[in-house]
Amino acid sequence: MRRVIRARGCACGALAALVAGLAVGPAAAATIVADHFGMNDPLGEGFLLGGAPPPLGGGVTDGPVDDGGTPAWAFDDASTGQASVLWYDRPIPGAAIAVGNGSGWTLTSTLRVFETDGAFGTIFAGYLDGSTGWQMNFSRTDTGETLVQLPTSFFGGSTDVLVPADDLYHTYDLIFDPIAGSADFFVDGVERLSDYTGFSDYLPIGGDEVARFGAGSSSGTGMGHFNAMRLTIVPEPASALLLGFGLAGLALGRARG
Repeated sequence: MRRVIRARGCACGALAALVAGLAVGPAAAATIVADHFGMNDPLGEGFLLGGAPPPLGGGVTDGPVDDGGTPAWAFDDASTGQASVLWYDRPIPGAAIAVGNGSGWTLTSTLRVFETDGAFGTIFAGYLDGSTGWQMNFSRTDTGETLVQLPTSFFGGSTDVLVPADDLYHTYDLIFDPIAGSADFFVDGVERLSDYTGFSDYLPIGGDEVARFGAGSSSGTGMGHFNAMRLTIVPEPASALLLGFGLAGLALGRARG
């Protein structure tokens, strides 16, 4: 597959509207701080190329695909060569992280998982908040089920959930509860696991305050088609304006660069 890279522009007007919207009203709605959808190039959605691009990242291809009428961004990791990993990072402003830690956030991925060799983190989506990593690893078992691993360590160890065998897209959510300090895991809106506490021993490869998705294991092979990947937070009214200015500042700095 050929990866298409589009020029990035400044979304200053849209962000100004976001800031204004956050400042109005007695309560603030959930705010999207990272968002990929369908066949859109992640580089045009505010993501940065992460992992190990070619030649180090050789063996991993990515690009848009029409998957039987479902638009998606595909990752195909066909190599177990050194550093054969490729993902996309969306930097998250510190103000947004603080608000999410205080009032809650949701990490959502809608994808179809193809045959993998079961390696840890071959296809994944995650969120690093500067101190804790929250991640969903996806693979297929020999009998066709989708295996979702919620890592308890960057170097291995996880809590696992099996999804019945099929070839369909499913939506996976991690929903963080700031009172409990943990996240609950949902598949297609049904809670499958509670009190996931993430992991704190991760390596800040490419940044440690990001939402990311892609292919993350140089020791494994596999394929995943992401129809969507999103990080949302639910700011308290008093924090909404601070969050809006943080997002706007990030975009303006990117435009000047």
